[in-house]
Amino acid sequence: MQITFSSDRNGEGHFDFVVKRLDLEYQEENDELLMANVDYDTETVMYAIVEEVNTEYNEFGPHTVTDGERLYLLYANDQSGSLDIRYIICEETQSEQMYFNNQSLSDAGGISRINTEFNEAYPCIDNSTFYYCTDRFGDYDIGFTAINETFIDWLQDSDSPDFVYPDHINSSADDKCPFVVGNLMVFTSNREGGFGGYDLYYCCLDEDGQWSEPVNFGPEINSEADEFRPVVSPFGDFENDMMIFSSNREGGYGGFDLYYVGISKMINLQGY
Repeated sequence: MQITFSSDRNGEGHFDFVVKRLDLEYQEENDELLMANVDYDTETVMYAIVEEVNTEYNEFGPHTVTDGERLYLLYANDQSGSLDIRYIICEETQSEQMYFNNQSLSDAGGISRINTEFNEAYPCIDNSTFYYCTDRFGDYDIGFTAINETFIDWLQDSDSPDFVYPDHINSSADDKCPFVVGNLMVFTSNREGGFGGYDLYYCCLDEDGQWSEPVNFGPEINSEADEFRPVVSPFGDFENDMMIFSSNREGGYGGFDLYYVGISKMINLQGY
């Protein structure tokens, strides 16, 4: 398993992307999932991509997507003074899974049709739909729009897309960091009714293509501190799916640490 995340561990006062590779082992006798950081002789293409996009500014919210011919990294960067969504393209010249040889990387660029003088961040793409969050209306809201053309053409189109900002998902507080897989959306919000600071919430997509009302993940996951940037992955034949998130709760190593937890299987990858 490979993860890419933001960290200020560089000691230079800004956040860069870090790539880590993990080995997971489930011990059935203890009902315990063990996770260990490992090093391999062969590096994946993400190491080259991260080296290309890291700057003296802050990089947040990495998200990868492929169209079958190219691998894209979407992310946000504040070099313009506010957060803008940017991307870099890796041409899959010779590939086997995520191990690319002779990779060709484009220059990193901004998505001009989306970025404004306000903050745009935490992009995510699933089922030909683009999700993100923005504070162009005051507080942060989650918005999405359909991608009705090839992704590379959509990225480079100059027309501003029509976004939907659902009132029943967004609140009068900050609603941020949407991550969507199949029929499940997870995000973070500091709305009233939580357990303190930012909490993690989820919505499910119904058969009519409508998102349900947000549900708080509850005190077993959320704390009095901040929970941020959730990412969920279907996890094989296990009874749960895995959610990784960051939190500045007590008991960590300082600042925001990464945590993982099993959540009930809600992801349907078919028919959505």
